[in-house]
Amino acid sequence: MPVEFRLPDFGEGLADAEIGRWLVQPGDLVKAEQPFVEIETEKVTVVIPAPQTSRLLEVRVQEGEVVPVGAVLCVFEPVENGTTPPAPATAHVA
Repeated sequence: MPVEFRLPDFGEGLADAEIGRWLVQPGDLVKAEQPFVEIETEKVTVVIPAPQTSRLLEVRVQEGEVVPVGAVLCVFEPVENGTTPPAPATAHVA
């Protein structure tokens, strides 16, 4: 089941942040704790690690965009045991 990843609240009164750079692309497998996006605030640049081993399905915010805390940045598909889920079966008609 796809999971939305939202811009975390870094505290210190920050209301928004800029997407600095995506370190992975849609379709990539991302291991738990692997850095996947750089976020720039008015005070610091932060590299955010993946919350769990997942496949990045969709990027919803492009590099350079400023978004509020809580905005959906991307969508992951969790992957069990770090293995790629099987492709959906397709029917072949002869």
